[in-house]
Amino acid sequence: MRTFIIVIVAILIISTMICGAVLLVLGDDFKDGNIEFNLEGLKDFTFKAGDYEAYEINESFSTSAQGIKEITSHAVVADIEIIKWESDEIKATFIGEISTRGGKPYLEINESGSSLTLDVKYPNILNTSTFSSNLKLYIYIPINYEESFEIHTVSGNITVDPFDTILKINLNSVSGNLNIKNTMGNELFLSSVSGNFNIIQSYFDNCSLSSTSGSTTYTGNPGRLQGNSVSGDFDLSVYGNLNDISIDTVSGKVDVFFDKDASATIFLNTVSGDYSTEMPISILSSKNGDISFTIGENPNVKIDISSVSGNLSVNLN
Repeated sequence: MRTFIIVIVAILIISTMICGAVLLVLGDDFKDGNIEFNLEGLKDFTFKAGDYEAYEINESFSTSAQGIKEITSHAVVADIEIIKWESDEIKATFIGEISTRGGKPYLEINESGSSLTLDVKYPNILNTSTFSSNLKLYIYIPINYEESFEIHTVSGNITVDPFDTILKINLNSVSGNLNIKNTMGNELFLSSVSGNFNIIQSYFDNCSLSSTSGSTTYTGNPGRLQGNSVSGDFDLSVYGNLNDISIDTVSGKVDVFFDKDASATIFLNTVSGDYSTEMPISILSSKNGDISFTIGENPNVKIDISSVSGNLSVNLN
């Protein structure tokens, strides 16, 4: 039942995105008759959807970080980088070039109490389409900042500088990769429709990783992990003490690696895929596509991994 729900939700998400993107980009042009096609023996294909304007962007903003506990940013067609710096200010730099029909994008700032919002806006949001773009939004955060930030982008990547300690990181993308390296924190929430997750040498107490078609690579320790994907793979290498881990995919394969002294009770379930391990195990049960077993001397932690058609493996680092 859980797998069926994931499939239905994924289909609805992808269908809605495709329809929304087509209507957003082409809606006015179909109405006005501005779509022109020229096919010559399938060699030439000419697409015209109105005139695009070219803009050069160079904006900057800064404010005191004192009292700021949450930083939020939304952007479309722009990469976002979170950068640490030795200052007591939060700074945003929005630069690049873009050819678009939505008017010149700009950086909108909103400070409210302990929250700071840094959003990329377009004057004509209902008629926005982009021909080309290399926009980047750099957000500079004090090196001793320990609160939280939430970043959303469409058609852009998000990259986070290493943090020694952070309360919460929440990243979301459509068609963009999410990159985190050498970071320690309490909570990590990543979600994406078609982007990859790259979390390297990072340690958290709790992680939630959700994607439709992107793959996940994680090295370090995610703490208590909840992961799910429709068609993306999971490659997880856990170092140190284990916490409960649950990973659910439809067609993605899952490879999980533990330290040699790890202890856990492991449940593997697949309908048409295979499962494998080279670790010393004590089998509890094995039936059809289900197998459960223990590793180590105190198997109190629960590892639950399932996939409809993907292969599953658990082994030692």
